[in-house]
Amino acid sequence: MVRCVAYLRVLGVCVLGVVTAIAMTGTDAKACGYERCFGALAVGPNGTTGRSSGRRTAPEAFKRAQLACGGGCDRIEVFHSGCAAMAQAPLGAPDFGFGSEKEAAEDEALLHCAQNGDKGCRVRAWVCSR
Repeated sequence: MVRCVAYLRVLGVCVLGVVTAIAMTGTDAKACGYERCFGALAVGPNGTTGRSSGRRTAPEAFKRAQLACGGGCDRIEVFHSGCAAMAQAPLGAPDFGFGSEKEAAEDEALLHCAQNGDKGCRVRAWVCSR
């Protein structure tokens, strides 16, 4: 699985080296199999989330998640061939996890949240690339 951490305020866009190896034509989810689809999970400072799945390119997944978030998300995680989850405690920062299945991504996100010393961590959002 490939993932890209993008901070909108700093980088502006998410660029993955593997993008150049993938045809940039079309975004039909039917055309990409689970093993070669991109997804993205976004979160904003006000708790807004956005998701995208079944995208043929990383930039398309990034853009769709940003749009789903209403443009207010400042952290967008782009990944390939798997799932992402975001866990957060009531007063904590969001923590992300990734895995080949939803449960694995959720477990990793909850682990990161707990390792930060946060109390009351729970999964707030998840998405799989297909």
